[in-house]
Amino acid sequence: MIRRMKGIYQRVIHLDQPLPLPDGAHVNVTVISTERSRDEMQEMAEISWDALAQPLSDCAIDTGITDFARSHDRYLYGSDSLRRD
Repeated sequence: MIRRMKGIYQRVIHLDQPLPLPDGAHVNVTVISTERSRDEMQEMAEISWDALAQPLSDCAIDTGITDFARSHDRYLYGSDSLRRD
């Protein structure tokens, strides 16, 4: 969870290190939770996968070759074994 908000620092948040701010100082705060629920983790994984899958889908080319992954050496080098020069 990430939330950005405005507020006034009045020593209410317990921080690991003190801030060099006087009481009543106006601040912008970003809160990032270090604990995530299982649902949040699943949602993040789905969003990450979608972000990766979309460009791959956009760049996909239908070559009509159904065994390319298994026989890529043959298509790239003209033989079934890896060519070493």
